[in-house]
Amino acid sequence: MRRLTGFDPGRDAVKTLTTIITYAMCINVFFYLLEVFTAFYSGIPGHQHPLVFLFAGHEGHVSWVTNWMWAAVVMAAASLIILIPPQWRTGPLLPLALVMLVAASWIDKGLGLLIGGFTPNMFETVTEYAPTGREIIVALGVYAVGALVLSLASIASKNLIPGAIIPVGIVTSLVGVPFFLSIILRHRGQV
Repeated sequence: MRRLTGFDPGRDAVKTLTTIITYAMCINVFFYLLEVFTAFYSGIPGHQHPLVFLFAGHEGHVSWVTNWMWAAVVMAAASLIILIPPQWRTGPLLPLALVMLVAASWIDKGLGLLIGGFTPNMFETVTEYAPTGREIIVALGVYAVGALVLSLASIASKNLIPGAIIPVGIVTSLVGVPFFLSIILRHRGQV
């Protein structure tokens, strides 16, 4: 951050944040392991099948998401191996550990919950799904619009009142709340 922006948060702030991130990831992994234990200990097929599908396939169906889930496991473990020893939290491997941590969490919570939550379906069948190019472009467009809105809100938060910085969340809510209220009021009788 210092090289790219010139902002120096200080060693104490970085140390505190990395400690919080390390504890949060340990808790995340612990709860995930509890979920795995519960699924297999309970013996309920509806709990077991999504996990089996995500990591090994289900009844001959091996999905493209299987490799991503194993990549998430490897990245989560590697990030924790780097982050748990306190002396490594401030070293040159910290950015790599944080990138792996974010990627592992994104894969686990995004693909794992979405694909695993609906596969196999309630009829115990597997419907293969992979996003089309059009769906990927729409998703990237949504991320781009979100990044643009946050960037504009950040600029506005620094320039609305000279000498004061308004939190970005307040600026986005000043725009977002009226926007969503107008949508709700416009479609009130249709829902």
